[in-house]
Parts: sequence; C-alpha cells; structure tokens
Amino acid sequence: MRIRAISRITNAFRSAAARLGFLRTIAMLSIIVFALHQVSQAQRWSDYIPDAFPFADHALVLMAIIVACTIIVFLLFEISRVAREVTIVEQSDAITEVFTREHGAAIIRSEFNRALHNKNFLAVMILDIDSFKKINLQYGYAAGDKVLAMLVERCQSLLRRQDVIGRMGDAEFYVILPRTEILAAHIMAERLRAAVASDAFMLGGVPVAITISVGVAELEAEDTPETLIRRADAKLSVAKSEGKNRVR
Repeated sequence: MRIRAISRITNAFRSAAARLGFLRTIAMLSIIVFALHQVSQAQRWSDYIPDAFPFADHALVLMAIIVACTIIVFLLFEISRVAREVTIVEQSDAITEVFTREHGAAIIRSEFNRALHNKNFLAVMILDIDSFKKINLQYGYAAGDKVLAMLVERCQSLLRRQDVIGRMGDAEFYVILPRTEILAAHIMAERLRAAVASDAFMLGGVPVAITISVGVAELEAEDTPETLIRRADAKLSVAKSEGKNRVR
C-alpha cells in the first residue's frame, strides 16, 4: 500500500510537471520550502501581520505563503485526480477496458445485496468466445486481443446502461443484469449471441466468423454471490457441450 501511495504521489508531481513545465514545478517546490521555513521561524502570527498593517516589510513572505498555499491546493487536486485514474486503471482490463474479474466480484456482491434488500430480480451471464485458441494460433495474439475488444464493443452496444460487463479471463466475460428476471436475461443473451454470430469480425481486412456460448442464471433464495456465478458457469459448460454458439 505504501509503494502504491508513493507511486500515486509521484505520478501527480509528474502530471504537474507536464502541465506547468519542469522549471516551473521546481520553482513551485522552492517557494513551498521557503514559505514553510519562514513560518517555522515565526514566534507568532503577528510577526507576519503587525497590528498597524505595515505589510511592506513582510510582503515577500506573505506573497510566498499565499502562492505556496495555492500551489499546495493545486497539487492536492492533482494527487486526487491521479489517484482516481490509478483506481480506474486497477479496476479495468488492459485489453478491453472493461472491469476485471476482481472488481466484478465486488460489483456482484453489491448488486446481490441490493437485490435481496429491495426484493428485486438479478441475473448473471457468463459468455465465452468459442474456439478462441484457434483464433490466436491462426491470426496471432494481437488479432485475438482485437477480437476481445470488438466483442466488448458489440455487446456494450446492446446492453442497458445499468448492465455491467467485465472480463473473467482469457476469452470469458461476465454480464451483470440488475432487476432482470430469467426470461429477459435469456432474451438479452440470445441478442448478444446473434449479434456476434451474424456479422464477421474483420482481422487485417479478412472477415472471421466468431461465435459465443452463454450461460445464464437468476438469483434464487438460497444463493450466494459465488453460487450464482457458479450456476451461470455451469450453464455455459452445458452450452459448450451441446455444440457451442448457443444460450443455456
């Protein structure tokens, strides 16, 4: 955690340097050090602001303090912004830019608890690209990565705003469908399957047929987040065993 925090702070200063220029950043830090030194030498605040307001003798110090405070606020905003960006990167898959398996587990737990509390439906899909290893072997891993990204784009174009898609690993993805009962989930899964199968993916100008298999499960009374995912994964295995390119 300490290493990660140091990394975030370092990134913030790098971002500030990129925006303001290296020399300007050095100047900022110099002013901060000077202002803090002056404050540490003061016996009381009136050393800087006498009762008669004769600011002339202390104008430089006062200006340095004001500038230093402004810069500190700016850097804090930069650190906060970088921390948010780092968090998003940590939660996102590098190839497809959707959520990772780990963050997906947290979302499922959250939606699971919300569904129980509000007595709503909740459905989960697990989908997998059929024969993905053959795609990697025939067209290369870069082409395989492109297929993953294009698949996600195609799915996102059909999913609702509240639905969440993420990558489980390799060519397997999860889709969380809040407030969705099993029939509607099956309809959505079939729409995804058909959208993938009906239009070939272009790899280097070559059309390549891609299909997916999908397993769907709905929240039941005895479920935990883990058993809900396992039931959807078991349905995916059934779809694979029955010939692929289908929803179960």
